[in-house]
Amino acid sequence: MKSFNPIITVDETQGKKLNIAGGNYRIIISGKETNGEYAVIEMSVPPGSGPNPHAHADFTETFFVLEGEVTFKSELGVYIAKKNAFVNIPKGGIVHGFKNLSNEPAKLLCTVAPAGLDDLFEEIAVIRKLM
Repeated sequence: MKSFNPIITVDETQGKKLNIAGGNYRIIISGKETNGEYAVIEMSVPPGSGPNPHAHADFTETFFVLEGEVTFKSELGVYIAKKNAFVNIPKGGIVHGFKNLSNEPAKLLCTVAPAGLDDLFEEIAVIRKLM
């Protein structure tokens, strides 16, 4: 008989909450729960906030805009991602970042594959608390 991995369910009250890059992030599902295959992070980004330019050479990062809008910048140009927009940052280390340049909060759903960014966010949150 074939065994299956369990189905994981997460409601709006669950997940690890962190203060990162001026916003509030919630790790909906971590790499620890997916055997490192991927992680999903909900990002609440207030006006004026967002991560500085950075790169990830070893994983793909995707964003789906749930609410508001954010301005993505990369070496290749600028894109204003509004509600229901999708942004894919492929493996390979392209420098990118985003900021909420609007006057309204934004909410993004970020998926990284393989996982790892979720662990980095947890480490940053711990360091910020120590400062």
